[in-house]
Amino acid sequence: MADIYDVQNTLTVLAANALYPNGLNAPSVVNTDVSIYPGWPLPKTLDAALTARQVHISIFPTVMARATTRFDTQYLAETVNPATLTLTADDEARTITVGGTISTPQTCLLKINGYDYAYSVQATDTLNTVAAGIATLIPGAYATGNLIFLSALRSITVNISTSGTASREFAREERVLFMSCWCPTPQIRAAAVQTLNTAFAATPRIVLPDGYYAHLVCTGTRDVDELQKVKCYRGDLELTVEYAITQTETAYTVGENIANVNLEPVLPAGKLLLFTGGDFLLLNSQNYGLLE
Repeated sequence: MADIYDVQNTLTVLAANALYPNGLNAPSVVNTDVSIYPGWPLPKTLDAALTARQVHISIFPTVMARATTRFDTQYLAETVNPATLTLTADDEARTITVGGTISTPQTCLLKINGYDYAYSVQATDTLNTVAAGIATLIPGAYATGNLIFLSALRSITVNISTSGTASREFAREERVLFMSCWCPTPQIRAAAVQTLNTAFAATPRIVLPDGYYAHLVCTGTRDVDELQKVKCYRGDLELTVEYAITQTETAYTVGENIANVNLEPVLPAGKLLLFTGGDFLLLNSQNYGLLE
């Protein structure tokens, strides 16, 4: 989930990209070394930097905040892990082949003759043990190696359910932060503040680590010259950021609805069920009689 620390870290990266447009190994736009970090500068560290004609930029959140929640909760799929197992059904041969490689979590889902079956793959499984595990769930089925043989079949669908991550936004917050440029000269301060103000104006939407967008507005700048006697010229940018408070959870793909309710009887292979008045006759090529 995103929080104010994620906002500070993201603004740090944006400021670095603006002041070092050609990369950190190239000179900055203010022609001196610039240190950018969340928080507030330490006096001794700042004094040493200013003496060396370096710039420090700090990003500090103020207490000015308000709740701006106004959207319904919605889950968004972030990642879906691809299935590594395969199930291949051959309706003519009445077989199911288990293929691929073992990984967890995965669930084998099968609908056979209107009945649903689910087998959860274990980390210690092999293709053969998956086939054996599925066969034990299906009446009359047996497994040989990674091949499952069915005794009766009139309809079949197979699928693999895998895991993934889903996130939801359940609140929004607007927070005011100060980005302070601590500079050794007024000229360097003006160049740094102008560069950052332009960069933020061109980036009204920023992406936080949770993948959600935040709205960024620079609501003003100001110069603070109270420390000019010690050669410290400070320029503040007031930034308002509205960001989502999110939660990420593990989710699973829907492979099949498992609901065995009011299902029809399954016939043994090669036999036909006939209705004759009030009696049921079970016929094959060799015999017939009343079905008990």
